[in-house]
Amino acid sequence: MQRLLKYAAFLLPIVLPMYVYRFNIGPLPTTVLEIYVLVFIITWLMLRVGGRRSDVGGATGVSRFALHFPHPWRWPLLAWLAATLIAVAIAPDRWAALGHWRAFVLEPILVFIVINDLFKTTPNPSSLRRGIINGIGVVTLALGVYAVIQYFTGIGIPSPWDDATMRRATGIFGYPNGLSLFVAPFGAVCFMEWIRRVWEGDGQWPRLFFLLATAAALVAELLAKSMGGILALGIGMALVLIIKKETRKIGYALCAIGAIVAVAVAVRIYTTELHPQNIGDNVANSKKWSSMVRTVIWKESAQIIKDHPLLGTGLRSYPTAILPYHKATWMEVFPHPHNIVLMLWIETGLLGLIAFMWICWTWAVVCRRSSAISHQSGNGISSDDRRLTTDDLLWVVPLIVILTHGMVDMPYFKNDLAIQFWLLAALATAAGGVYHRTVNADKRDGNNQWTNHQ
Repeated sequence: MQRLLKYAAFLLPIVLPMYVYRFNIGPLPTTVLEIYVLVFIITWLMLRVGGRRSDVGGATGVSRFALHFPHPWRWPLLAWLAATLIAVAIAPDRWAALGHWRAFVLEPILVFIVINDLFKTTPNPSSLRRGIINGIGVVTLALGVYAVIQYFTGIGIPSPWDDATMRRATGIFGYPNGLSLFVAPFGAVCFMEWIRRVWEGDGQWPRLFFLLATAAALVAELLAKSMGGILALGIGMALVLIIKKETRKIGYALCAIGAIVAVAVAVRIYTTELHPQNIGDNVANSKKWSSMVRTVIWKESAQIIKDHPLLGTGLRSYPTAILPYHKATWMEVFPHPHNIVLMLWIETGLLGLIAFMWICWTWAVVCRRSSAISHQSGNGISSDDRRLTTDDLLWVVPLIVILTHGMVDMPYFKNDLAIQFWLLAALATAAGGVYHRTVNADKRDGNNQWTNHQ
């Protein structure tokens, strides 16, 4: 069963977009992704609860896992769970809010727990890591190829993005930003893996595979015509080059070029469509600049926070909470404010926003600690091994990509994106431990116990 769980983890990134396939089991609506995740979690529970006693303090089942759980994550997760449960309690539609809590909070955290436990209990955690990253590469490459087919044929693109003069690829998602939000973090991981394999001299075919997956992510972002996604992925790739000492100069050069282009675009937009003196008329008349629409959404959303600064308005409340503040009647009411900070503050309150920031900080700290392990004295790691462990810091890049995209969109409150977030957090948490387990096991003549550096 342990091997079955391992293979299920390999497939998890590929299954994430399957939330678009919906059906009912009796009166209950569900998705292919949800069924897969439930089976994944239940299988793990059966394995752990029914497992034999462990060599860790004689603990059994789930209690054994509690002893192994990475310490830095405990309190941030509890704070996030508490804040979101409060958000369910105050929501105008508690039953619908509870469904969102289950799909966007509980199930993703359970996936995080299962993946962490697999890294700690599988005999070969490095193969688990490679398998999950290979799954990320497969789904990224597949979506990129499908985006190309869509863009040039119009197949599968829903209205209004199927118009030949303004066509935008959507992948299997219902809208272009769905493709962009999903591909950007995984594209950064593919680029990280390609750089790592090139520098370590891995085989030709793995390097080619991740190069193609990276290119597919870039193409998907371009064909989705998502400026936020292009910017986020570009920043992520530049950061990867900067973190790697060997490619740092290239990274700085790309950042300089990107900054110049970004400033030029920002100045052009501000001095025309977004200028304070004519923004109202331009937005109402043109209705074409997404940046202009977002400016209006952000102003209206800020009024909700002004009136509900502490608790917000509850989970799944934004579409109704915004109605009294929605003055730009020429445009539709959007399901979220296209900004992760505004969305978290409105739907989970100030406590939820702080808890999520704590989670992001913990992610960064875990990566930093992993990369710093090699610099501690007395660990018996050679200079070559020390160079490799600095790559653990790269796992903060997917988080930065998510948060960057989150400035203009909502990269979390969605079935696939919530699980993607916690899957990447699990990979970041395990990165240092996986490597050191392999190194230390060799030095102990086959003793394969894992030292939890967190």
